[in-house]
Amino acid sequence: MNPLALWFADGRILFVGLGLHVLGQSLLFRARRPRIQIPARILVILGMTLVLLSATPVPRWAILLWIGTALACFWPHNSHARKRKAEIRLSGAIVLLLLLELPWHRPPPIFLPPNATLHVLGDSLSAGTGMGEHLWTDTFARRLQLTLHNHAQPGATLSDGLRQAESLPADPATVLIFLGGNDLLGTATARQFETDLATLLDTLQAQGHTLLLQELPLLPFRADFGRAQRRQAASRQIRLLPKRLITRALAPPGATLDGLHLSDTGHRLLAESLASHFRTSEN
Repeated sequence: MNPLALWFADGRILFVGLGLHVLGQSLLFRARRPRIQIPARILVILGMTLVLLSATPVPRWAILLWIGTALACFWPHNSHARKRKAEIRLSGAIVLLLLLELPWHRPPPIFLPPNATLHVLGDSLSAGTGMGEHLWTDTFARRLQLTLHNHAQPGATLSDGLRQAESLPADPATVLIFLGGNDLLGTATARQFETDLATLLDTLQAQGHTLLLQELPLLPFRADFGRAQRRQAASRQIRLLPKRLITRALAPPGATLDGLHLSDTGHRLLAESLASHFRTSEN
């Protein structure tokens, strides 16, 4: 898959965009010559465009605050003091965006007890395409020396997760939810996505299960789906695995069969990527 597309999908392009914005705005505030101001404005516009296209699910109010302070910097300032205040406000808005987003990219590892049992609810990313792939779930289980039950089915959506959950044991278990990609790529609205996700999470938590949720890589203008995932996970204190764990496995050549479905190489890379985020007393 195109590496640039993956930078958009997992939100890293947000940090590139903010960097370009800071560079361009600094040049605008300090450069007097028109030949410097023109490329500086281009950098600002490019940086803001990248941030908006990144589909990073930061709160809307933070995005609006950043846009407002950025636009205020374009307003003519008749004194150095006012220009300085505008620059400080913009810097504060950018730092706020970074503080809101960075924790989702670098969360602490997940600890599992030795000889743990893990159940996976998922779609074709976990079930494969039925062509005999060596699934990431098998490699992941061997790597961490745990027992893993894979309930994933090709084409599954969030609503299908309830049917997969019927195979879970009656006793409380640890469940990794790898669903939502088909909802995102299909016709579901963000509201329907959140409703189906909330229903699945409530049902599983009512049964006493400990839940882990994989955050979805996002397409431009799909930030509402990411906000829904984060909102539902945070309200229930469910650990959310960062998107980069998936995109890291999709990036290398030959990792996918068609851009989305994993090859054997992709399954191995995904297993290694996920395993790096887990810890047991034996690893």
